[in-house]
Amino acid sequence: MRAKTGHTFTIVAVALFATKAAARFHTSVGGDAFFCLLFGRDVLERGLPHVNDMTTLGYGGWWIDAQWLAHLIFYGVYRVGGFPLCLVLVTTLEALGLAAASWAAVRAGASSVRVFMGTLAALTLLPSFTVMRAQAFAWPLLGLVLWLVVDDDRRPSRRLWWAVPLIALWTNLHGSALVGAGVVGLAALRTAIARPAQRLERLALGAVAGAASLASPYWLPPYWWKMTTDAGPFVEWEAPTLLDDPQHVLLGALVLGGVAWRLRKLRTLDALLLVVLALLGLRAVRYGLLLAFALAALGPGLLEAVIGPRSFAPRRVAPVVAFAGALFLGGVAFGAAVLDERLAEKFPPEVARLPFEGGNVLATETYGDWLLFERPELRGRVLVDVRSEVASYDDWVRLVRIDRGELDLIDDLPDVRHLLIDEARTRGLPDALAGDGRWARLFGNARVSAWTRRVRRRR
Repeated sequence: MRAKTGHTFTIVAVALFATKAAARFHTSVGGDAFFCLLFGRDVLERGLPHVNDMTTLGYGGWWIDAQWLAHLIFYGVYRVGGFPLCLVLVTTLEALGLAAASWAAVRAGASSVRVFMGTLAALTLLPSFTVMRAQAFAWPLLGLVLWLVVDDDRRPSRRLWWAVPLIALWTNLHGSALVGAGVVGLAALRTAIARPAQRLERLALGAVAGAASLASPYWLPPYWWKMTTDAGPFVEWEAPTLLDDPQHVLLGALVLGGVAWRLRKLRTLDALLLVVLALLGLRAVRYGLLLAFALAALGPGLLEAVIGPRSFAPRRVAPVVAFAGALFLGGVAFGAAVLDERLAEKFPPEVARLPFEGGNVLATETYGDWLLFERPELRGRVLVDVRSEVASYDDWVRLVRIDRGELDLIDDLPDVRHLLIDEARTRGLPDALAGDGRWARLFGNARVSAWTRRVRRRR
């Protein structure tokens, strides 16, 4: 008998998401991508860093590469197959993560229509997180941990212990491993309270999962504290607003309202996880990924509690899977075909060959790590890169004001003689430079411009 499923629309939705991500992969390659490649190469050639010697601001200060394994993997993949192979890796990780979260809802017994609806709700948030960065490795790990937790709550077994090595691996890939440890800890505590016979085993599981989040060659708590308390004035760490992130705020509010309304119909652990992940999602734009995974894995159960279950008619699995696979491969082929041309527009090779003689280079977020990756001899002469933790909050505020066109503040920075500007993302700086006689333009297109400070000749 041929296998059938009612989840065909969910499979196609995940495939469409992965196809779009692959076809538009060039848009996901930015400062974070070159940050991964730069430090992956650095770890391979020089070992694990403990001091910042890459940028001018924060030079000589304490710094650790907590995501060292993700960076090393990205660099290895890039060395083998360039950005096309990175495309395959990143989009596969993202598709597997969403599929695992949706499968958690299936294992929880949610009906096929509600699983599809939960996946669609997640897809309204996920496109902004499809970026080549270490966070891509967190997608499948978060999906797998949610799957193990949801499955264990309904069919208790020792399988939840598999979350411990996943968290230990996750710790060296991305800082969100703390979330994974917290999810497992909540599940373990819930079982310890509800099933006294398993209390000791589950309390031990919670403790070991917490310890797994420290399984790193570094001592991580100071890094977590720095990132929590002084991450810099960046939009991604601010709370989402109705004006800028309406779907983010509305979905978070709907989750919290739905849990409050139908609390008695929900399993205790499901309700706890929905509330915690929704609140985290509403705390910062960057945590919207957690809200998206909550919608995919636990949203279908919440929908059933609110509006009841509903299923699609079962269809054959093989043709749907074949169609989804062909769709994804088409997206990969298209994305790889346009990748070199699009990246050459965004990161022109001729800019990397500019002399940048003397002094330091102030590059905006997109270009700092790219310049350091292409020009290793500039190590220590590029003012900042994407790492918010290497500069102080006041430094970042000053840089934001420069980005808006306050050129006089450049004189407060150490010996800045060259500028590398992302024309698409800066707000007032290019116009201010064009009207200021102290700066000469070396290169410019619609994406990037390079400037150098004019030398005043003595009479």
